[in-house]
Amino acid sequence: MGELYQVQVLYNVRIPTRDGLELSANLFMPVARQADETFPAVLEMIPYRKDGWRYMTDHRLMTYLAQRGYVGCRLDIRGTGSSQGIAWDEYTTEETQDGYDAVEWLAAQEWSNGCVGMWGISYGGFTSIQVAMLQPPSLKAIAPVYATDDRYTDDVHYIGGCKTASELAQYAVSQVGMNALPPNTEFASADWSQQWRERLEQTPPWLLTWLRQQHDGPYWRNGSLAPDYERIQCAMLLIGGWHDGYTNPVLRMLERCPAPRKAIIGNWVHQLP
Repeated sequence: MGELYQVQVLYNVRIPTRDGLELSANLFMPVARQADETFPAVLEMIPYRKDGWRYMTDHRLMTYLAQRGYVGCRLDIRGTGSSQGIAWDEYTTEETQDGYDAVEWLAAQEWSNGCVGMWGISYGGFTSIQVAMLQPPSLKAIAPVYATDDRYTDDVHYIGGCKTASELAQYAVSQVGMNALPPNTEFASADWSQQWRERLEQTPPWLLTWLRQQHDGPYWRNGSLAPDYERIQCAMLLIGGWHDGYTNPVLRMLERCPAPRKAIIGNWVHQLP
């Protein structure tokens, strides 16, 4: 391995969306050794506040990437953390479009070589698959870890049509509370209190939506790669664990996706390998 890059962190970088919102990202930048040096970027977008309880984990992972010549971008999805908007549900159409916009924004920066990848564990793995389905031109590869191709048959809501009560309720209840928290006061804008009030008054309990959707249909097909596996054209590194709930999707995507792909399945649970 060659000499590691020094790392500079840019906090609360604002990334615009097509409908006029601003998303908050932390960028972990390799310090260029030459004036014209450019870098690829790796995007992770999740609803778990980057400046809160995920701070140390994000710094460790993204610094690792930046030291090796990749710009690490950790993005709060709309309606969470220090990003604008309301988190109406998980994996909304708007959220996935935001991912497309973030990929192309990263590719257009002066430090970029035009190549962007996505990765993530669980929620971040889902978003990498969903954004790849939109085929942004600059997205060259994804590495979803513990993620699914089918939100109805293989996720925490319904397994083969059966409600997973503990996972379903615990995750939804914790998430609605986290989504309603205010933006980070360190990056507060003039309308900080108004943003917080809107979140408190408008953030819905995702659980009620899921319980109204007890049969497979358009709701669960949104954000599901199955059955149209050809929608992903970029390279894929699929990672799963034999003791995790998302092992079957790895094997299905490995079998059915026409894009360049490899899979790693290890003796892991639903945590970083």
